Amino acid sequence: MTDVLRRDFLWQSAAWTGLTLSGSVSDVSQAHSVERPVLPVAGIATVYRHNSHADVILGKILEGYDQKGGPGPALKLVSLYIDQFPDGDLSRDLSRKYGVPIFRTIEEAVTVGGDSIPVAGVLSIGEHGNYSSTPDTNQKKYPRRRFFDAIIAAFEKHRKVVPIFTDKHLAYNWKDARHMYDTARRMKIPFMAGSSVPGMWRNPSVTIPLDSEIEEVIGLGYG
Repeated sequence: MTDVLRRDFLWQSAAWTGLTLSGSVSDVSQAHSVERPVLPVAGIATVYRHNSHADVILGKILEGYDQKGGPGPALKLVSLYIDQFPDGDLSRDLSRKYGVPIFRTIEEAVTVGGDSIPVAGVLSIGEHGNYSSTPDTNQKKYPRRRFFDAIIAAFEKHRKVVPIFTDKHLAYNWKDARHMYDTARRMKIPFMAGSSVPGMWRNPSVTIPLDSEIEEVIGLGYG
């Protein structure tokens, strides 16, 4: 992956995860004067139903920031791996609608069913789904490390690395999180993590010029 493509992927990822200074991700994209190439990405998710984290993140690639067919990030979802298919699953209908294949393994999604890695990045979304919990803290044992390790195995097999974004915190325990961090650092993989919440709509949708210095920020939430 060239430095230019890596930089473009990182910028686009920052846009839809809210890592910009704009009050509206759409405004940032429209204000950014440089025409950027549309980069192919693979989506790895536990489940894909309405308002799930996969829907909030991948839905903006498929259907625009407002998920109504308008402007969106300069990314193209070219493959999917879905771990579970609960009632209300959206992935199969969206797969047919947009021609995005759902593969049986993570390696196949990363390679888009081929013998090389054609994607510019991998989005790993380990949130929601029917998984066991830790006995002491009752944390859901979402398979974020399993997803990460399978992505890494594909990288090693095909001798290529691309950026990885993993939704939420890295893992439900320190050992797994440290393993993921150390592996990404050892392999020099651009590795990002964070919440899908900044990718949600904002009200009011104010625009702050790029490179502005923010003096104060207030965040409100629940749940």
